[in-house]
Amino acid sequence: MPPLLNPERQWDLYEAFDRDPGELKMAPPLNGFELPGNDPLDWGAVDYKYEDMTDVRLAERAVNLLKKAYNKPFFLGVGFHLPHLPWYLPQIHLDQYPLDSIELPDVLENDLQDISSEGRRIAWKSPRLTFQGYENSDHFRILRSGQWRRAVQAYMSATTFVDDLVGKILAALTHTPYAEKTIVVLFSDNGFHLGEKQHWRKMSLWEESTRVPLIISYPKLLKPMQVKSAVSLVDIYPTLLQLTGLPGPKYQLDGKSLVPVMRNLGQEDGRVVISVWEEAVAARDAQYRYIWYKDGSEELYDHKDDPMEHFNLLAAPESAKLHAELIARFKMDLGQYHQAAARLPGKAGSQ
Repeated sequence: MPPLLNPERQWDLYEAFDRDPGELKMAPPLNGFELPGNDPLDWGAVDYKYEDMTDVRLAERAVNLLKKAYNKPFFLGVGFHLPHLPWYLPQIHLDQYPLDSIELPDVLENDLQDISSEGRRIAWKSPRLTFQGYENSDHFRILRSGQWRRAVQAYMSATTFVDDLVGKILAALTHTPYAEKTIVVLFSDNGFHLGEKQHWRKMSLWEESTRVPLIISYPKLLKPMQVKSAVSLVDIYPTLLQLTGLPGPKYQLDGKSLVPVMRNLGQEDGRVVISVWEEAVAARDAQYRYIWYKDGSEELYDHKDDPMEHFNLLAAPESAKLHAELIARFKMDLGQYHQAAARLPGKAGSQ
């Protein structure tokens, strides 16, 4: 048990399911890349039994725990490894998405011409390489090797693999007496670029990196609907406090309960979500994303007309004037965030 991440006092039962070494065949890389420091940017088929896959064993353990009788409310946390890198799967799972059926992300050849050098640096940065730039970027290597479709295939297969396991756990829950009074929260810790903005992995402030799935189910209280507001993972804790009626901490939480917007048929309530990466920061509301970099450069995207964030609205002076009021509002939100972060020990940020 990792003593810092999961102190024993926090759990009645904690079990670590580290990915099995037989599942992680790191040498040689299956995609043929020679990357430094055991870089996990790899994908391919492994000769490994389905029932031995780490996430399968984890799901089975969760199902068995749900079969037990509990005489008081319980909390069960299940964290899958996939679709985290590397994407190693039995061939039968990769075959679910034939290569000739794969649709590549919509990436413009000149996608980065309207952003600053600092934005391009983040787009092309590879975590374990000292020398940065487009010709050392993940995207350049993947294009040159002809591996783009295989990478997307592996990512989709890994996501589907875990989606199936989530279904097995939810199916097990429906056969218990707890089904109608159990709150289920499904989320991921980060998004993932598959070439969008000429970028791969996470580690950016664009939509593909910062947007995550978030589904909350509570049949006893919530009706099926889609919340239109921008929300954050820090909103989960106050949401659960309100849904369960449990007392919260005495200090003020950064997040806000989502129950009001979930009860209001998903109407947008003007929330702004803050994300931080390195010395850059982004603000996102229901329609716009604003990014500020340490060199003072800025980006603004309108998701109503440009969901792929191809066109930086601040690249043209006349557009910057047009959106000055919107930018001022975002900067005010960012200022409030930094004031709160300054009161916290260590580095503050969310991704």
